[in-house]
Amino acid sequence: MQFVGFFVLFLLSFSVQAMSEGFRISADELAKISQQQRVVLVDARPAKFYEESHLPNAISIPFTSTFVEFGQTGRVITLDKAKTLFSQAGIRNDDLVVAYDAGGMLQASRILWTLEMYGHKNVKLLDGGMKSWQAAGFNLVQDKPVIQVSDYVPSINSNRLATRLTTLLASSKTDAFTLIDAREAEHYQGFKSEAKRFGHIPNAINIDFRNNIDANTGLLKPNSELKKLYAAIPTNKKVVVYCIMGDQSALEYLIMRELGYDVANYDASWQEWGNDESLPIVGPKMNE
Repeated sequence: MQFVGFFVLFLLSFSVQAMSEGFRISADELAKISQQQRVVLVDARPAKFYEESHLPNAISIPFTSTFVEFGQTGRVITLDKAKTLFSQAGIRNDDLVVAYDAGGMLQASRILWTLEMYGHKNVKLLDGGMKSWQAAGFNLVQDKPVIQVSDYVPSINSNRLATRLTTLLASSKTDAFTLIDAREAEHYQGFKSEAKRFGHIPNAINIDFRNNIDANTGLLKPNSELKKLYAAIPTNKKVVVYCIMGDQSALEYLIMRELGYDVANYDASWQEWGNDESLPIVGPKMNE
């Protein structure tokens, strides 16, 4: 009997571990799992859209609240502010947190990356966001859940955050790092820029974040296709990914985490790098 009990516990722990290995969750899976366990469902859209309608039992944490100063810098909030933000949202350290947005998945990804960077162990992205929820036949509501303030304890996971210094190192030490630019190709090539300078960080490889999404369904591509997209990226090197302000790269971060890469997100991204004259870039005329 003791052996049987141990075996059952092993199977249960194995199934929970298997469920937590991926970062995406479908609308159907979310609906089922929400009936079986505690799930903190986070609406990452601006608050005004949450007020209009949202998924049942969702709480509002606008993705802009993860920025030190949204629009001015991509830098993530400090540990103290993260503690306040997630505690007031009622999140506990052992919660499963599922985040969603209107469907682009960038806003939700920024929330989830911030949680992971601050040590949260169990996060998932609603694949396709609200669009997929409604397409699956589920309703939206205006009712808001009662939030019980928690004592959330964040702890910085430096493996998930790339600083300017880390990124500078990654741009030159190509034997140990791979640097990925998740922006649209026009930005990488230097035809568009959200900063004073145009171009990209030296030795960065461009993997446009849009290439991760199926244009027909609005869902993330299956892992079999994503593995082909990232086939040239070695798994034995640390990956640093950046974009304009750390949201496009947050989506790519989650995908690469799901594919088994050791990856960090450069939160300040091009908003910092492209405006700092002391940092090297590859400009439009230097592109191959």
